[in-house]
Amino acid sequence: MVICALQNVSYKVENQSILKNISLEILPGERVCLMGDNGCGKTTLLKIAAGLQSPSQGTAVLTTDIGWIPQFLAPPQGGEQVGDFLALRKKGRPVPSRAELFELLNKDDPLHIKALFAKQQALAQLSGGEWKRVQLQRVLWDMPTALFIWDEPETDLDRTHREILANLMCKFSTHVANPPAFLFSTHDMHFATKCATRILNLREGHFV
Repeated sequence: MVICALQNVSYKVENQSILKNISLEILPGERVCLMGDNGCGKTTLLKIAAGLQSPSQGTAVLTTDIGWIPQFLAPPQGGEQVGDFLALRKKGRPVPSRAELFELLNKDDPLHIKALFAKQQALAQLSGGEWKRVQLQRVLWDMPTALFIWDEPETDLDRTHREILANLMCKFSTHVANPPAFLFSTHDMHFATKCATRILNLREGHFV
């Protein structure tokens, strides 16, 4: 069953072509990586696949069950804590209590979130790497999800946590029932080859 299907998708801003006749199908369990220089259209393609932008031309048949992480997401500047953010769920799904979140972290904490949670750390006080790990943990907990779409998810992570994330992606797409797919971008070839089942190179708005 195809989770995401783009057929002859193009995207223009005024007279500038960002994407040109892109076709792509993603199946359950696939980990599809987009690579290419800055400005080649990776983020635009991810947003179209996530349903956040509409193509100028072509068709996009998409799942609504998306786990989206943008390349840059500023943490809330109020008093919201790590536990508050981790408890967020898609509409209609039960919100876990603090005790339930702590139990989850006791069982499995590969991204090393437990200490931040226990200290009731404010999101505004997190480092870039800590904030990215919290984002990743929250979206991975909000299962089942058909398709994770992440824009440069390894950004701000140190080498150890990049390796951990790559292993988690492989685990989630091969060792769970109804495995999700991943569509993500990166500039890190080591990270891509570590976890991708398919690497697609974008250049000037089309695959090469």
